[in-house]
Amino acid sequence: MTATIASLLLQLWQVVLARLLAWISAVQGQPTTRGGTISTNDRCIARKIKEDSVECVVLFGTQSGTAQTIAERLAREAHARFGLGCLTAPFDDYDFNNISNISEKTLVLLVMASYGDGEPTDDACQFYSLLTDESSWLDELGGNGLGNLRFGAFGLGNSTYTHYNKVMRQINDQLLASGAQRLGPLGESDDSKETPEEMFLQWKEDMWSHAVKAMALEERVAIFEPSYEVLEVQAQEDKTDKPSTLPEHHGQSPIRATPVPIRTSRSLVSTHERDCVHVELDISGSELCYGTGDHLGVWPKNPQAEVERFLQRFGLWEKRRTTISIRKREGDFSSQTLFPSAVSVEDLALYHLDICGPVSRQSLSVMADFVADEVQRTALKQLGTDKSQFLKLTEGQYFNTALLLEHLFPGGEAVTVPLAVLLECVPKLQPRFYSISSSAIAERQRPTITVSAQSIPVPGTSRRFLGVASNFILDSTRARESHTAGANLLPPKAEGDGLPSLPVFVRTSSFRLPEDLSIPVLMIGPGTGVAPFRGFIREKVEQKRQGQEIGTLTLFYGCRREDEDFLYKDEWKAYRDELGDKFQMHVAFSRQTEKKVYVQDILMKKWEEVMCVIRNNGAIYVCGDVRMGKGVYSTLRDILVKGEGISEDEAEDRLRDMKQSRFYHEDVW
Repeated sequence: MTATIASLLLQLWQVVLARLLAWISAVQGQPTTRGGTISTNDRCIARKIKEDSVECVVLFGTQSGTAQTIAERLAREAHARFGLGCLTAPFDDYDFNNISNISEKTLVLLVMASYGDGEPTDDACQFYSLLTDESSWLDELGGNGLGNLRFGAFGLGNSTYTHYNKVMRQINDQLLASGAQRLGPLGESDDSKETPEEMFLQWKEDMWSHAVKAMALEERVAIFEPSYEVLEVQAQEDKTDKPSTLPEHHGQSPIRATPVPIRTSRSLVSTHERDCVHVELDISGSELCYGTGDHLGVWPKNPQAEVERFLQRFGLWEKRRTTISIRKREGDFSSQTLFPSAVSVEDLALYHLDICGPVSRQSLSVMADFVADEVQRTALKQLGTDKSQFLKLTEGQYFNTALLLEHLFPGGEAVTVPLAVLLECVPKLQPRFYSISSSAIAERQRPTITVSAQSIPVPGTSRRFLGVASNFILDSTRARESHTAGANLLPPKAEGDGLPSLPVFVRTSSFRLPEDLSIPVLMIGPGTGVAPFRGFIREKVEQKRQGQEIGTLTLFYGCRREDEDFLYKDEWKAYRDELGDKFQMHVAFSRQTEKKVYVQDILMKKWEEVMCVIRNNGAIYVCGDVRMGKGVYSTLRDILVKGEGISEDEAEDRLRDMKQSRFYHEDVW
């Protein structure tokens, strides 16, 4: 008996000790993993570089996967062109407190995306804080503390955001101030103007020319080596990965989608230009849970017609049922294997490759080297190396790779490229995120999303560009209505249920209502930007029903016309009836009258109501298009100038303080 008690006490002490060590580690900024605390030595970047004789380390911070793709291409090019031994990793794989110990013989390349309104990506937060904290240890090193560091820097952003490429710019400034030497210019991509890859191609050549001079690099004949090995394997019944096990990798944390049934759906807008649907899902049979204001990630699949086009154009149609194994080639520099262990060629194109994404110039150049047909090779090589010709052909045409090949070679002849090379040239299919438009306390097991399906006419053709995820969801809702597939897609079905389903996961958001229910709330969201605010208001309705005291809610909404796209029109009156004078709504119609009216206009018109919320320490929420968000920010600044009698700079400082203190929230895209 005594031995048993002693054993239990020992086990209890081990649990307490493990949690205490994890807490100390977190306080000290040391990283932990699901298995416990990682030794600092194992995560020391300078030690890793020295022990593995790394000559070029490429570090990335990514939210959607683009920065990772660019980083891995840089590493492969460093090895192929200059014979450098490379390491590629997300920032959160290592500690950087000893970055000053990195030798001047090691080239450090940084690829960083700015997420949201100038925030670091999830996998770069620790590195960003380390270098930008006001009490940074870099100050203790002095002005030349990083004098040994040779680095290149490329940032990904969108100039329509207020803080365009803020993360990379701040990191760059801090490194330079600490004595580090940047090789070439600070590279910046702008999603609002060109694809990140096109601007990357311009930057990298300049960076390499500086690196050659500064580090005495010797260029050799570059031989392209694919990252993956593709082998045909014996098919096993139903063993290939479908969306239920399709992982999205963020650093070392894979996220798996769960198929959940569509319980109800209804059309909110249906015109020849666009469709918008309200979709209610049932997560009761899953382990999923959400909070009001969170995002729902949806794993789409490609339209069957595009899958067939892709397989036909690359000569893979006859092998579409073949099961293949994909594994990372030994010595490759990519940080993860993002493909299933066994998958059919058709399912690879259906679930895993972004075959509908825009064709890239570099991909054409890479493919050209592996094409046997001389005519095809010459055409692809010319487009891949001539930027002006490429843009002249593709601009505004929404060409994916297979569509471009169809345009170039209308005879229907296949372009034969090794599948391993195609995996390099076609990006991985990514999830799309939608604001949850329901309340977690009112509809805990029935989250809803509001989806606007993209359908853009292509000039000079009969084609329309269709958004992959939004039209996948739209077809899934139509399939639910008839229990048959839509015209283009056969949606997955949840196990044990005849209803079509969507493969989804929940992404936690900071876009949350204040914990203090009495705080006034101001919401600004035109179009589908109103989705999270529907959830907010439904939450407040439920709280009031429970007898809780709530603050005022003011919603500014915008759409084209009242009789065309006024989303949830009938619901708002019901909310007003339930909440009384606690809820006010103002609507701007941009196409209803000769004069276009936008949410910014009615904000200024109702400036006194806005100032009342601000003066009462209310919380402001903005959701929707990034250009709208920028316009709303400027309007709020002007309202502060008018209402408080302060300068524009002082109003900017006030809004900045509101953001930092979590009284101003943006969810813009």
